[in-house]
Amino acid sequence: MLNRIATIIGTILIISLSLMALPINVAVGASPEVKPIPRQYILEGDELELVIEVSDSDGDQIELGMVTRPAGAVFFDNGDGTGTLRWTTDFSGPNSSEGSPYNLTFWAGDGENTTVAQTEVIVINKNRKPQIVHPEEVSAFSGEELIFNVTGYDPDLDSVSWETISAPEGLMFSDGNPGSFSWSTAYSDSGDYNVRVCLVDQYGASDTADIALSVLSTEVFGLSIDTISVYPGEYAKVNINLDNLESISGFNLVVNYDASVLTFSSIKETGTRTETFEYFTYQLNYRSQTGDILIVGVADIENGTDGGNIEPGSGPLAEMNFYVSNNLEYAGISVPVYFVFRDPVEQNDNSLADEFGVKIIPDQIVFENGYIKIKSASDNSLGDINLNGVAMEIGDAIYFTNYFIYPNLYPLNPVQWLNSDINQDGHGGTVADLVFMLNIIVNAGAGSSKLSPGGGVVSIGIDNDGDSFRLFYDSPVEMGGLALTLQGDNKLDNETVIRSSFEMSGITVKSAIDGSLIRLLIYAKDGQSMPSGLHKFIEIMNCGDLQIEDIQLSSADGFMLKSLYDDNPGMVLPGGFMLYQNYPNPFNPSTAISFDIPHSTAVNLTVYNLLGQEVKNLVNRNLPAGRHTIEWDGRDNLGRAVASGIYFYSLTGDTFSAREKMLLLK
Repeated sequence: MLNRIATIIGTILIISLSLMALPINVAVGASPEVKPIPRQYILEGDELELVIEVSDSDGDQIELGMVTRPAGAVFFDNGDGTGTLRWTTDFSGPNSSEGSPYNLTFWAGDGENTTVAQTEVIVINKNRKPQIVHPEEVSAFSGEELIFNVTGYDPDLDSVSWETISAPEGLMFSDGNPGSFSWSTAYSDSGDYNVRVCLVDQYGASDTADIALSVLSTEVFGLSIDTISVYPGEYAKVNINLDNLESISGFNLVVNYDASVLTFSSIKETGTRTETFEYFTYQLNYRSQTGDILIVGVADIENGTDGGNIEPGSGPLAEMNFYVSNNLEYAGISVPVYFVFRDPVEQNDNSLADEFGVKIIPDQIVFENGYIKIKSASDNSLGDINLNGVAMEIGDAIYFTNYFIYPNLYPLNPVQWLNSDINQDGHGGTVADLVFMLNIIVNAGAGSSKLSPGGGVVSIGIDNDGDSFRLFYDSPVEMGGLALTLQGDNKLDNETVIRSSFEMSGITVKSAIDGSLIRLLIYAKDGQSMPSGLHKFIEIMNCGDLQIEDIQLSSADGFMLKSLYDDNPGMVLPGGFMLYQNYPNPFNPSTAISFDIPHSTAVNLTVYNLLGQEVKNLVNRNLPAGRHTIEWDGRDNLGRAVASGIYFYSLTGDTFSAREKMLLLK
């Protein structure tokens, strides 16, 4: 073995000294013969598999091996006179094209003689392009700095460089890895842009990336109106607010409010951002538009020392004040207070002026309108007049009745006013609401036990003979109450006497004298009602001349009735019995029957058919003096609708009897 190694080394030395061409066969005696090995070519990253074939004419056993080979190469002696070399090249470093060419030296021996063969491997550069790691999209608000990075990587570890192909003006790039882009955007730069960047290696291979830039619009100027909640009858303070990122020196605003619900009170600049303005004014019903308000402010109207401009920030420009209607029909609604634009050409409405006096048109401003939300009563608060948290209880009724007689001592604030609309007709604090509440209390929360037979107009009359002042009402329906305020020509004193003329129980009369005013409250309780017809209800002695200042009338089930003031001295109680023709006649399905009685007495009103048989008994009780109206709904005593035909109605009293005919047509 030592002799074989010495022979191999000697042979290699001979080869090196003689610089013979490849392949070279050195034979000592009958040496093994190596099949010529051509030069090998391979790309970076590929695997080389090279098979060496050797023959021996003596038929000796052959051994194969290698003397020189690249790092990482593996050689196998297959034991059959062949050997295999396997080697995978790299893209960079000592096993790449950077170390090419690579020498391969093989040997083959038969135990006595050795043959050496050489070749070389040329590794061809297989350049891979660099790669860019980048964001797909970058966004920022205008006026802010937009920053993002791009990172380059070359798989072959080649040196690389950046190139910016396209970019918006103002975008700066700092070379390096990563490369950094930065852009100090202006408010006017809002929009969408594209950046294209290229990474190139030393061999010219490149990668290109597109990055989408989105510069979001910034609200440089924003005008808004407050949205607030108030009770009916309250004052509402509504601010006009400005959010500005740049200074302004003036404004020209036009807003509108609903004059049917809101009553304008004032506009103030005190305590607002315009408090130091040299000029601030407003004009109602601008351009004759109902509800339009023009508000103008200028920081420096005399071109003096600058310093009054509104600097960047946020806050109110002006404070508007409105009285909200106490009409409860508006409860629960939102009343808009909003910017209006009525000059599309000049675009002065709702414009601003920058610090140099240049107009900022509405298209450059973001607007937000406001609302005044009018609160409504909840189911739990409706009827809570004394605000103790419990609705529809006797304490509420007491406070409510005192309100009609002593309004200065028992006022209704906006919350109480809202809670006082018991019958939900949209009108708070009425005698009808009081009657409705009393019906609920009497009927243990079930509401009114009666149904109003119909509307109609109640006439209120005065009979003044100089010594006394008498009030009459003539109502087509039963009433639940009335509230009355009388105005005297002089201050009333303790000698003034107020007397009620009702002959029946269940009617409460309350009165109070306040200077030259007399306030009266009459209401039915305990399920009673004030009778229909003509009745004297109040007589006032030692009062001088009185005039009706205000009057409210309620039906028995708690709804408002219309009234007609009749200053007619002849409106007195009837002087005798009278039965009137029903109206309408003919009728379908109901009709009203009126009659007069001169004094309180028991009366009977009954409907009969042509055979004289009783159909319906309408009245059979004591009634006070006056005119009474009773409705017949065309049904019999069992509640059944009667047939078309002629019917009679008869009225009888202690000394009176009368009969009339009527016709039902269906």
